[in-house]
Amino acid sequence: MPLLHPEARSFFTQSRDGLNLRGQVAGAGPLRLLLAPGLGTPPVVWRPWVDGLRGTAQVATWDMRGCYQSGTPAADRRTVLDHAHDAVAVLDALHWSGQPVVLGGWSLGVQIALETYRLRDPDVAALVLLCGTFERPLQSALPIPGASTVLPRVVRRLSESGPWLNRGASAVMRHPLAAKAAQTLKIVDGGDPDYVATVIAAFGELDLTMVADIIRWAADHSAADLLPDIAIPTLVVAGDRDVLTPLDRAAQMHARIPHSKMKVFPGGTHYAVLEHAETVISDVGRFLRGHLMPGQARHAPSGDCD
Repeated sequence: MPLLHPEARSFFTQSRDGLNLRGQVAGAGPLRLLLAPGLGTPPVVWRPWVDGLRGTAQVATWDMRGCYQSGTPAADRRTVLDHAHDAVAVLDALHWSGQPVVLGGWSLGVQIALETYRLRDPDVAALVLLCGTFERPLQSALPIPGASTVLPRVVRRLSESGPWLNRGASAVMRHPLAAKAAQTLKIVDGGDPDYVATVIAAFGELDLTMVADIIRWAADHSAADLLPDIAIPTLVVAGDRDVLTPLDRAAQMHARIPHSKMKVFPGGTHYAVLEHAETVISDVGRFLRGHLMPGQARHAPSGDCD
């Protein structure tokens, strides 16, 4: 499993239920950025962020419970709130608690970041919400008739599947042509080919029955009640071709969070953080410097983000 970054420091800590979590931190800067993983997000996804935000922020993340080197949670400990408590445990292990922290997250990580904010409101200085939704992801994923009814059933079946699912999926994602196929099918539409290939191969290490069960537990989660009360700088990033967490969900989140900013990537999919990594990181850096490091912002990000 590739590290967050070659210079990353790995550490282990325990969440509130005693589960072991593997965290990583790298980079340098006056700000502290904790990036909540999306569904099975490998830490290497954030590697460009360490270099792109050097001088602005330290970057930390962790292996989602049930994924990679973190422990396997009990069947009833796979909720969004459990993941948020994992984020708190990582903050404590880093000795970042009680200090201003920026919370970010991609995909399911958006819901985790929001719930972590709910738990640690006084410590959170800003939010960066990347290609995700604030509630019930299976209700809006895949804009085709009947998807909101069929998807929960499919997810349940997958969560009950045997080892054959993991063996087959692992072989596919680790195949040298997997990244090229993802690009050809426009699942990931652009980005550095080597970076995309490394990320896709890392997904091949996941227990997909666990991943499906994590989705199942997240399906009914909602942070809608929290959004109007968010009183810190918030950046919402979205792709206008995202069919997993569609643009309208990001627009709703932007509209409900007072004074939030939004950046939309034309042609961007759910994987805009890979496809437009350099621009996303640059925009996030300017946003953070502009709000948390006065006088150090170069200029506002492009789009509805200034």
